[in-house]
Amino acid sequence: MGFISKISLIFLVIILIIFVLIILRYLFKALKEEFQKNRILTLYYQRSTSRLTKGIDNSSGRILLDHNLRFEEQINYLFSKGYQTIAALSIPSKKSLPSKPLLLFLDNGYRSHYLYSCPVIKKYGFTATIFITPDPLSEVFTKIRGLDLPLTPRQIKELHQNNFCIGSHGMTLRPFSKITSEELRSELKNSKKLLKTIINEKIDCFTLPSEHFLDRRIQLMAKEEGYKLIAGNRIGTNTPTCDPLNLRKIVINKDMDLQEFKKLIKPHRIFQKRIFYDLKNLPFIMGDLLNNHRISRPFSFRLFRIKKKCSQNESTFHETIEDKSEK
Repeated sequence: MGFISKISLIFLVIILIIFVLIILRYLFKALKEEFQKNRILTLYYQRSTSRLTKGIDNSSGRILLDHNLRFEEQINYLFSKGYQTIAALSIPSKKSLPSKPLLLFLDNGYRSHYLYSCPVIKKYGFTATIFITPDPLSEVFTKIRGLDLPLTPRQIKELHQNNFCIGSHGMTLRPFSKITSEELRSELKNSKKLLKTIINEKIDCFTLPSEHFLDRRIQLMAKEEGYKLIAGNRIGTNTPTCDPLNLRKIVINKDMDLQEFKKLIKPHRIFQKRIFYDLKNLPFIMGDLLNNHRISRPFSFRLFRIKKKCSQNESTFHETIEDKSEK
């Protein structure tokens, strides 16, 4: 084996060791977060209705069946196990948390939240954050016409007065990964402005459409627009020290019974789902990291040039001083 071949082999071994260490660090971090005592269980719900109802999803032609009794069973179970809901902004504000903190998120701003979900939540002394799509003509509402309706401004205001946090879900719920930066800013700004007008209070929380990856572009723009908390779509629970601009969550399906729900919220089950989701979306995660590197490189390069220029000026200054002293 030649000298170059040995060098190449050593280089490959070093790369492999670094890769293994990165994987082990990731697994250890995920394991630690999911099994620690003060983990923040974060549950994400969409629709629920008061009785068994049947309708057709216009986008797929599928028949939809819902029953909110399962929702109350789950809330009752969480209450019996000593969980206490916290305000979403407790995370960025670093406030002290109860021993079993719980975050409840309701999606889109359906009328069924006001009629059925929120009364159940209030019954057990809980609270929730409702991420609302303010445009009543959004596809998220038109595709289930006949099954549910959007919240009215009066209902949104009443929920806010009853200690429910109001957050933005974008103006129209278009896929953020497929729109321009100008359109994205419009979604963030206009929804925030309209909801603020309704409740007469600033909107600090935001979540992006389901099944879309929260990349750095969305995070930075949302932060620029004044959002302090973003619920992304990565699976998992959160911790008191987690990044408030990229919260994890666990989506609860409408047809989930109590036994399946109990299994789902166990740490080992969430850990498995978290690993599977991150592996499935690894190309997006790596692409986002590379984009961040490209964004940060020009700044680093400018910083290097500034330092180099300062060094050159310093050298010139010393040379001038020496010339004067010689004269």
